Amino acid sequence: MTSVDIAALRGIGNELCTSANVVLDHAVSVKTTAVTVDPSHAGRDYRQWGDRIARSATDIANVLAMYGQSISAGGSALGVAAAAYQQQDQSSANRFAQAEAGIPA
Repeated sequence: MTSVDIAALRGIGNELCTSANVVLDHAVSVKTTAVTVDPSHAGRDYRQWGDRIARSATDIANVLAMYGQSISAGGSALGVAAAAYQQQDQSSANRFAQAEAGIPA
């Protein structure tokens, strides 16, 4: 009987949750930065505020890229596992068919 490696799947789930928490933390940071931008600062301080917003956007882009890579890695791992389980299941079915037909293994 083929079984699923629950520990591996839980590990993937934990990694995805960790990544999601990082994304959420950065989202809070960007929201905090956005809230501190006051239109009255637009005059001589516009460069400082623009730089802060640009850095925040860059940070979020980087985190989202890492998150996407994590999701991709998780999906790939699940795909590899599914292929291995399918192959094992087919192998087992073939052995059972051979045994039922009286063919020695």
